[in-house]
Order: sequence, then C-alpha cells, then structure tokens
Amino acid sequence: HAHRDAITAFTKTLQLHPRNTWAYLNRGLAYARLGQYAQAQVGFTSALTVDPQLTAAYYARGLVSILLEQVDQADHDIQRAAALGEPEARRVLETLVHGASEPATSGSALVKERF
Repeated sequence: HAHRDAITAFTKTLQLHPRNTWAYLNRGLAYARLGQYAQAQVGFTSALTVDPQLTAAYYARGLVSILLEQVDQADHDIQRAAALGEPEARRVLETLVHGASEPATSGSALVKERF
C-alpha cells in the first residue's frame, strides 16, 4: 500500500514541479516495486527527458527493459549507465544481457532484487 501512496505523492509533486527528475524516478521505482514495469519505464523515460544525464534513470530503465524482454533497450540503457559511472551497470550488462541466452527469463530474479 505504501508504494501506491508514494505514486500518489510523486504525482502531486510533479503537478507542482513538472521538471522534478527525482519525482519521476521515484514514481518509476514505486511502479517497478508493484510489478508495473511499463509504467515504471514511462517514469524513467520522463526523468531522462528532463535530465538526459541522470544515471539512475538509465540504470532503472535498463532493468525494467530486461523484465519487459526489450533486450536492445536494456543493452543501450545499461551501457549508458555504465558510461556515466553506475558501478553495478557493467556487471548487470555482462551477466544479464550478454551472458544469458534468455536475459529476461534468466535474469528476472536478479533484476527484481534491485527494486
């Protein structure tokens, strides 16, 4: 229930401050914790629209892209997060995207741990 309350609070914040990248990011994380990965992805994309250098948004969007079986998007986002300095991104990229024959299936438990 707390995640739904968080979504409501972040939505209200965004109505007042539509360029608040952290509200988009955190609302996306709340959606991800509820298993609503497409909605989470929208939140992370919105954060990146405001700040194209927001490492955490690339990383999080990459993780949900794996769960949505969007391997190309995941590869792009996790590589971008790694290039921007996210320490976990390189390991996730190697393990889930390049090292697994079926990244969305093989890595889903590992990805879900991060949310």
